[in-house]
Amino acid sequence: MMRQKLIRRIGIFRRSGSARRSTKYFYDGTRCIQNIVDALERSIDFDATSEIMTHAPESDWLRDVSASLALQHRLRSLDLVAMLEDTGPASAPDIAISERPLVLFPLVDSGETLREVDLLLRRLRPDVLPLYVAVLSTNLSKVVDTGESPGGGYLKKRRLNIGGAEYGFSSLASVPQVYYSDTYLPASLHEHTGTDRRLSGEPALLTSFAFWSMVEEAGWQEERDVPKSRSSLGLVPNFVEVMANNGPLIAYKLDQLLRDRRAGLPADPILVLPREEGAVAVAECLASMFACSVVSIPRASIQEAVGMDALRSQSAFGEFEWWKRLTSARGTGAGAILLDEFTSTGGTLARLHEICDAAGLRVEARAVLVDFGGHPAKPARPEVISLYQIPVGRG
Repeated sequence: MMRQKLIRRIGIFRRSGSARRSTKYFYDGTRCIQNIVDALERSIDFDATSEIMTHAPESDWLRDVSASLALQHRLRSLDLVAMLEDTGPASAPDIAISERPLVLFPLVDSGETLREVDLLLRRLRPDVLPLYVAVLSTNLSKVVDTGESPGGGYLKKRRLNIGGAEYGFSSLASVPQVYYSDTYLPASLHEHTGTDRRLSGEPALLTSFAFWSMVEEAGWQEERDVPKSRSSLGLVPNFVEVMANNGPLIAYKLDQLLRDRRAGLPADPILVLPREEGAVAVAECLASMFACSVVSIPRASIQEAVGMDALRSQSAFGEFEWWKRLTSARGTGAGAILLDEFTSTGGTLARLHEICDAAGLRVEARAVLVDFGGHPAKPARPEVISLYQIPVGRG
């Protein structure tokens, strides 16, 4: 469940303490705080420690995780960021610490922060035996998975080598990262201070840099499941991979756009979408963010949805489970949100709309990742909400 909520943002994120080093991804656990707490609860013996320390200068969500654990287990809580800023690792503040503190990090990659924290703790107490836990660790070569896992838990033990010294820590998940060094800097980094790390600063739509980074990672393929109403677009981004790699970010943005509509979200939202991997992946991420039902319809049934009279007869779909779910929702105040990977002529969304109308279900919104344009002169309402637009000329 954490993977469906962990948001991987894409931009130029300056590394802490470095004026000219940046990363491409910044991971935000705001939407999966309880999932992280639950995973740590099942993986750590809290009776073995009396205090929890947290180093999260730019990840407020980890402070919430730490506060929840400290409250539940009656642990003393210490902010390592303040301790390091006030004294630095070379001089220890006058603070007594326990022998076995639990130390939390949002992410471990180069290990420099872990090394500084370890140095500080050993100056405070030479016999300290800290349990270092990172929610995430990257694929940096310094980090080695030892293959050991505590019984019954979710943590994986890992080893970090820095300057010949080894540090052991555990993490819940390994994630990819792209680094920009002094010798390779995007031109944009020379002109601004980097992407805002606060989730509230995330742009409403996908930036060109973010979208094409997704496509570069996922690759291209011939369009699949082409509707009968139009010709193939040819090569298109591998949307299944795009959604699999970026589902939580896409779902977060769609969620925000849907909520920002004048009408807001329906009181009882139902996501209606083609039964295709990419659309289903995003629907599952959306469903993890707000309470809703997900109804996926096979492409073959969508192709048959032509003509309101035939649909209202229910003769074509009466035995299908998805049709029964749609018709059972009418009269309950439920509202449909139509969802697809992308739209070109609007045909699939139009047929989904017809199906919902025939089932007596009001359509509140229509949302896609990419809009290739080419809609009819008088498009159906509501208008399509899209995160990125690529006008495609048709000659």
